[in-house]
Amino acid sequence: MISKDILDKLDEVIEMRRKGSMDQLCVDENRVISELCLHPDLEPREIAKRLNTRKDADYSNERVIKILRDLKLSNRTERAQIIQETLEMSQYVYDFFNGDLYAYKRFKDHEKKSYEALSMDAHTTRMRCILIALFTRFPPLQKLRFADDIFYRGGVRSKACLNDIVNKVYKVVGGSKQTEETEEEQITQKEEHIRRLNEMLEEMQNEFERKLEESKNQEITGFFSALNSEKYGYMLDGLFSAKAGLDELRKRNYELPLEINGLTILVRKLIQFVKESGINPVIRIGERMTVKSQDIENYNYLGSPFAYEGEEKQVEVISPGWVYKEKDIQLSRPTIKEVKKEPAND
Repeated sequence: MISKDILDKLDEVIEMRRKGSMDQLCVDENRVISELCLHPDLEPREIAKRLNTRKDADYSNERVIKILRDLKLSNRTERAQIIQETLEMSQYVYDFFNGDLYAYKRFKDHEKKSYEALSMDAHTTRMRCILIALFTRFPPLQKLRFADDIFYRGGVRSKACLNDIVNKVYKVVGGSKQTEETEEEQITQKEEHIRRLNEMLEEMQNEFERKLEESKNQEITGFFSALNSEKYGYMLDGLFSAKAGLDELRKRNYELPLEINGLTILVRKLIQFVKESGINPVIRIGERMTVKSQDIENYNYLGSPFAYEGEEKQVEVISPGWVYKEKDIQLSRPTIKEVKKEPAND
């Protein structure tokens, strides 16, 4: 059982590292890591389903896939290996908190090997995963006063926090067993510390720029997703339906009343705004196609259930679905409706 003195030291370091913005983007990423630490074999769709049981959570399959891609955890085989290694290392750190100095050595050897062998981003993600695993798997750590703050950290601050708490605890657990260091060893350690500090500053700048860009993308996708939500009457779908209707009237040489000329200009300008913002339909309204049960995973399907695996149904697109083309982010899936076959006449 971890001593109260050690737990107090952990809380002290976490509180010291609380400086910084409470970034929801970091929380979303860390919740995905946390679920993987509990269930390493989960697929993105299953992760999203489990996370959405939380209050106010809104994770789509696409969102989880993007998070895994950003964390360099998108490859299923590599992800399983990394998470397994993460769980092993988190156990070593926890055992060290209980006084096991051999476990401390195992962790430090792993950290050094990871630092030397991996890219900076990959190493940072490994350390971040270990920190999240610690506060996901071990109840005594979850009871710390500032435990929840762990989930509000990006990669660089997570790595710094993990190293800080390990070093702080070592001064308590291993302090009496430390050997006297030579002046040369002290200089070498200080040089290494300064080098890593400079790298951390560079990492923090890069991470800040990435988060800024992602925040911008989320604002854009959130705005247009809301426009095409049920709450606002599926405005994107409505705009393009209105344009299609107006175009059809023009083909018939129908003269629109002067009173609604302003409306046609408004529709055209709004569509121009949507397109110039990089929002495009996935597929055209009215298009017909033949699908099987395995084909409809990426659509909202309205119709009778498929009776057997190879059954084919004719469907019509009634909502195009929308994508933020520049970043390849899907805002909504197309909706397809089964086209009922007309009964044959005798």
